[in-house]
Amino acid sequence: MSSDPKQYLTNATLLLLLQESHTVGYCTDDLASAFMLMSRRYATKPNFSGYSYVQDMIAAGAANCCIHWHKFDMTRPHPFSYFTTVLYNSFIAVMRDEKEQQDIKNALSIDAGIGERGWKTEATDHS
Repeated sequence: MSSDPKQYLTNATLLLLLQESHTVGYCTDDLASAFMLMSRRYATKPNFSGYSYVQDMIAAGAANCCIHWHKFDMTRPHPFSYFTTVLYNSFIAVMRDEKEQQDIKNALSIDAGIGERGWKTEATDHS
């Protein structure tokens, strides 16, 4: 990567980093840094940027890229399409998990007599 304040990652650079990692047999630090850069940039897309857990999505996306880097078909010239799909699926999985946790929290709040927003509600007899 360059020392410029704005770091750009091209398909050619990513392909070279992937070839280097395939040669040594593991995900190199440079490749992991590239995945982190991609994940941070992908998180700025409007459909992901407003969530409070965006840092969790960035970490999960970069981690999944590091896990699945060896599955990329090296005969293909454009690794961005593969890894942006990995990032997208990772981000959606985090969003799904967070929604599931929120639903559980809301259900427990309602069962405890507290509304979804934290207001006390009148106890109702469910018998």
